[in-house]
Amino acid sequence: GSSSNTIQSTYHPMSLSELTDTTAKDISCPEWTFPIWNEIHEENRQNSSSTPAYKIPRIIHQTSRSRCIVKEFHETSKGWRDWGWDYYFHDDEAMDRLVLQVGVPAFPRLHLIW
Repeated sequence: GSSSNTIQSTYHPMSLSELTDTTAKDISCPEWTFPIWNEIHEENRQNSSSTPAYKIPRIIHQTSRSRCIVKEFHETSKGWRDWGWDYYFHDDEAMDRLVLQVGVPAFPRLHLIW
């Protein structure tokens, strides 16, 4: 109906960087865990004149409850990050931002049950 059109017309999606950026830059992790951050490589940007546009975006997404992850998980993700692809880490804070965006066209009422 008309309320669905209103929601969709007011929807302004957040960028991946905005969604996955943490407000707690100085994370204190337990000694058996390591903090992990996004890694963005400018050479992967679609609008760069020095590199061709990729048909499949060079992006790796990973999720966990917290940005403090165990050594094995950190080492595995480092291997992925070393490929030079953009790396976005979605912790619970990032997932809340994603889901609580009011008016996401594909899931207009998801924020009501999150």
